[in-house]
Amino acid sequence: MIKSRLHILILDDVQADAELVAFELSEAGTDFEPTFVSDKASFLAALEERLPDIILSDYSLPQFNGYEAMKIARSKYPDIPFIFVSGALGEELAIDLLKKGATDYVLKDRMSRLAPAVNRAMQEAAERIERKRAEDALKESENRYRSIFENTGTATIIIGENKKIVLANKQFEQLAGMARQEIEGKKYWNEFVHPDDLGKTVDLDQKCGLTATEASSDCEFRIIHQTGDVHYVLASIAWIPPTRRQVLSLLDITKLKEAEKEKREASLYARSLIEASLDPLVTINADGMITDVNKATASVTGLSPEKLIGSDFSGYFTEPDKAHDGYLEVFAKGFIRDYPLAIRHTSGRETNVLYNASLFRNEAGEIQGILANARDITEHLEAEQEILRTNEMLRSITSELVMTEERERRRIAVDLHDHIAQTLAITKLKLDLLLDSSHGDESEKPLKDIIKLINQAITQTRSLMTDLSPSVLYELGLTEALEWLGEQIQDQHGLKVIVKNDPKIRNIDKDLQVFLFRSTRELLLNAVKHARAKEAYIILQMLPGKISVTVKDNGVSFDMEDIERPSSRTGGFGLLSIRERLNHIGGIFEIEAKKGQGTSVRLIVPEQKHRKTNTAKKAAKKTTASQQAVEV
Repeated sequence: MIKSRLHILILDDVQADAELVAFELSEAGTDFEPTFVSDKASFLAALEERLPDIILSDYSLPQFNGYEAMKIARSKYPDIPFIFVSGALGEELAIDLLKKGATDYVLKDRMSRLAPAVNRAMQEAAERIERKRAEDALKESENRYRSIFENTGTATIIIGENKKIVLANKQFEQLAGMARQEIEGKKYWNEFVHPDDLGKTVDLDQKCGLTATEASSDCEFRIIHQTGDVHYVLASIAWIPPTRRQVLSLLDITKLKEAEKEKREASLYARSLIEASLDPLVTINADGMITDVNKATASVTGLSPEKLIGSDFSGYFTEPDKAHDGYLEVFAKGFIRDYPLAIRHTSGRETNVLYNASLFRNEAGEIQGILANARDITEHLEAEQEILRTNEMLRSITSELVMTEERERRRIAVDLHDHIAQTLAITKLKLDLLLDSSHGDESEKPLKDIIKLINQAITQTRSLMTDLSPSVLYELGLTEALEWLGEQIQDQHGLKVIVKNDPKIRNIDKDLQVFLFRSTRELLLNAVKHARAKEAYIILQMLPGKISVTVKDNGVSFDMEDIERPSSRTGGFGLLSIRERLNHIGGIFEIEAKKGQGTSVRLIVPEQKHRKTNTAKKAAKKTTASQQAVEV
């Protein structure tokens, strides 16, 4: 826009000529305020004192000339129009001056051209200023959307009309294995596509026609990395109105392919850069108000963009205070990663997400707000729950297998006792009678040898029955069984075992007794084999509603981290098995180990009252009587 009153600086050493210039402009109706100067010093002073809107200069001056004046003006104020008004200016010189920066020239014998030349020069100057303002505004807009572009979370490029890549974000650099300086303006986007998939890219272009307003995303093809690695991508392409450029977003689904997962991201976006994001994306100002959203955000909340924009962002989460805390953390740290939240839909449905957010700034470096995108992890959480259910089922099956094994051990031990052991005992009795009646004849020695072998077989059978299922556990209970176990470990392995039983221990479930007995035995054997302990304690305690067994030793111990890395050095497989079974029955596993200071393992199980039936008592008595018969 041209100013209504112009300030014109007139440089001429002839006062009459300078006044003639002013007169011609006044006659033409130009509203202006002139400043007359005649030499270099006054010219420089006038420039410093007040900046003119336009400069009119004679070419030939004593000890100074118009060209030098133009150079001075152009070096300091390149946007101020400079017109030569001279009496003698050849065509060749005039053209040369125009090339060197003059705006125009007017001959003094054609002063009627002066006012139009001034008007034209001022119009062009105004247009230049307006154009510069528009360019500055465009640059600021590009900076803002570049920030959004860089934070979409997916590889994204802007494609020009000639199909060359105009812009590429950092995710695309990683996907292609090239720096953006090697890509932007130099590479056609389909140069990165696998040769066998080029036909798919043609289909993608056709689906996104010039009149398309929605993004197309049903195209899947392969991208070749600079190293030759192949990445499967899901492509989304849309036009950027009102340009003839396209925005292409490439979601790397290689891992999904490798895991044979066929689900693809379905939500795609229509609006230029912000709509290229497959995840809910919002911008939030310093007051916590939403300033922009994409369609995915509208979808996950059930509200239109018009209702979302201008509202408090934290109100759409199940935990508004937690959302606000994350918002403050972004302002404190500059970013936040994988921040767990849940978005509430208007229907009441909740979507679990991980938020990633960062600050975005204007060209001056001033913080404008927060750019945040959310990743839906519903399927991930469902998969975790399925894994937990599967693990629980495996624990249940494992526990049942262990108890089945224990029952089978018990059955085999009873069979050994009732059949083989009894047969051996009776055989020994008969051989003893036969030996007594031999009266020292030649059969005495063979009979003694046979009796010796029978005694060995009885001893081995007893040992086998004890290993399979200690009868003391079933007949006398856990307290006496632990006392017996301590004696056995001391006799067989030389480990001194001190047993401290709680007199308040009541009858407990047989399965729990078996589990605690077997686990205690496993822990004692670990102390012998791996800790090289000399002394150990077994502490049995009755707690409110629970039973506790603690096994402590004075061995070399080990690092706690080794528990998670089962090895022959720590007996880790046994410890993990005990812990898994405890988890299954609702128990607690506690371990305290300091290298070189011994180990303490505590097993806590819920108490389950158990009342023996008469049949069970009879069976116990029968078993005791049979055992006594074997020991004869």
